[in-house]
Amino acid sequence: MISDFNFTNWWIIISKLDDSTLEENASSLNHLYGCEEYLGLNKLRDLNYPTLPASDLLLKQPAFINLEQGDLQILRGWLYLGENKPQTSNWAETLLRYAEINQTSLMNKTIAKFQSSKAAWLFLYEMIAFLMDNYFETLDLRFFNICLKLIEMNGPFNTKSITRTLQNHVLYPTLLQVRILIMSETAFRKLGFIDS
Repeated sequence: MISDFNFTNWWIIISKLDDSTLEENASSLNHLYGCEEYLGLNKLRDLNYPTLPASDLLLKQPAFINLEQGDLQILRGWLYLGENKPQTSNWAETLLRYAEINQTSLMNKTIAKFQSSKAAWLFLYEMIAFLMDNYFETLDLRFFNICLKLIEMNGPFNTKSITRTLQNHVLYPTLLQVRILIMSETAFRKLGFIDS
């Protein structure tokens, strides 16, 4: 899917970020399930997962309509920390089904939900990252399959754009894209679809 040259180039840019910038973006860079090493990239220093904000997520019925900006980062944090496993699993299954059913209209529904295309893209990157993390936690191919469909359908994963935005320090959304692409490339290679 993506050349090793691009991954190496992105990783060089990321590894040169100062410590405070790395910490600010820890949720997109930490716990890559060893994917960076599998692709021959040097492991970044250990980053602490950001402190999760207080949330009423445990009180919400799992449904796309009930998610707010930031909830997916909390769900990814719970998955990483091993907290609230039944609720995290319920959210993952619900979002998986919703994405499968609504994949062709998902971007429009997300823009309508957040009234901003920028917020919608960030939400979709977070959603794909959460579903990809669930794939690596469970090795359930349904999660990987929907991630691939969402990546292909939503098309903002342009390697030149990613390189340019990383160089211009437009970090968080771009780092999520890099995370997703590193993890999807690793999954492809481990499944034998691409030679290592």
